[in-house]
Amino acid sequence: MKSILIIDDSEDLLNLLKYAFEAKYKVFTCPSGRKGLYSLLNNNPDIILLDIMMQGLNGFDVLKLLRTDQYTKNKPIFIISALVEDTVIERCKEMGANGFIKKPFQIQKLREFVDNYLEGGSTTKTFQVLES
Repeated sequence: MKSILIIDDSEDLLNLLKYAFEAKYKVFTCPSGRKGLYSLLNNNPDIILLDIMMQGLNGFDVLKLLRTDQYTKNKPIFIISALVEDTVIERCKEMGANGFIKKPFQIQKLREFVDNYLEGGSTTKTFQVLES
């Protein structure tokens, strides 16, 4: 079974996304960047959904650490954020994120987006943006 690591400081969003994905995937949730890094090392998920605005290690910090590590540099990482300005999205792309999911989003669209990526339905692995 494929797995997803969701890193976000909103407990409500973590619970919602866990419920949305747990029928099909093993889901790991973490409320901070630091805990997310520990979970990544212990669970080796197939994909990471990462929030930007968090206390301590924010999403940019986590993304930078993962992209500079030889074991995680190719791990699929999708940013989930309410910071939807073009400059933020471009920064995520330049830092090596695989895509950007704009908050708020529709759960069904997010599931399709993740399914498409994990199950190879996407013919391209280029940077993708999911709009609400």
